[in-house]
Amino acid sequence: MTRMNLAQLVSYFESRSMPSTAQFFQSQADESVTVDGLIEESFVMKHLFVYVDKADNDLFWRQVKSSVTSYLMPEKC
Repeated sequence: MTRMNLAQLVSYFESRSMPSTAQFFQSQADESVTVDGLIEESFVMKHLFVYVDKADNDLFWRQVKSSVTSYLMPEKC
């Protein structure tokens, strides 16, 4: 499972003038998708994309990933 730094994710969306998106992800800080300040990457992807234009989605996702630190977390046995 891959997790992303939640504080960096929120900061990224604030810097992109996307306060509603930043607030949504900040609201997930105490939810099960967030552990120790890291949010599940799959959750972030699921809530960001509407598959209208795959090329635009791919570009946007690369921009997010390059701005936010991600961690590969070991799976629980």
